[in-house]
Amino acid sequence: MSLYKGTYFKGLSREYLQFIHDTYVDINTRMRGRLALSQWDCYIMGGILSRTHRCLQNRPDHGYLETGTYYGGSAIFAAIVLDKLKKCQQSIVTMDLMEGYYGHFGASTPVTEETFWKNVELCGVQNPARIKLIIGDSGSKESYEQTKDYKFHAFLIDGDHTYTGVKRDWDRYNGLVVQDGYVMFHDYRKEPIHKGHRQYAKLRPSGRDYGVGPFVDENITHLTAWHSYGDAEPANMFVVRRL
Repeated sequence: MSLYKGTYFKGLSREYLQFIHDTYVDINTRMRGRLALSQWDCYIMGGILSRTHRCLQNRPDHGYLETGTYYGGSAIFAAIVLDKLKKCQQSIVTMDLMEGYYGHFGASTPVTEETFWKNVELCGVQNPARIKLIIGDSGSKESYEQTKDYKFHAFLIDGDHTYTGVKRDWDRYNGLVVQDGYVMFHDYRKEPIHKGHRQYAKLRPSGRDYGVGPFVDENITHLTAWHSYGDAEPANMFVVRRL
């Protein structure tokens, strides 16, 4: 897929795509820990946020949701992109147990609330008060209660990668996604394309426990209320849009 001709990039300027690239590099340079998204993942997310921002109409109760915060890189990326799109008031909700990377720390930097907010500061996010960090199990009733009054134009599922975990996140939160909103299933493929991320693959659930691709293939691709954009190769995402 050509970077400038692919489905996700139609209508996007080279200047905007360069901004996405520069933002990806800048976040990785500034933050403690690492950004869990690859550069291609960021291109896909940046394209989706650009497509959806026009329908927000400055609604602070609409915004971006993700399960799986890690060091905060993807939430920070979303915040900076929305700032670029002049939507700096839109809500960003991210949730995580803050207990490491699939039960491992995988790096010397601890996965904590303190690290998250420090990264928000280091990356220069405007209006950080609009970011809501929920520390807890995304599948719990308590976490859902803190999000049920929001509506989201983009939802990144990147938390518990087991079949049960992905299903819980989808079942809990897809109803909060607005019409023409997008859901992104990160790590759709068990083995990442990018060699730089292979060192982390061993930390993910494997074999029968790895459920992102199996859940999507069995439950999402045939839904009539959602348009499937499919596997966003070379990014490691599967994307659907609510009709």
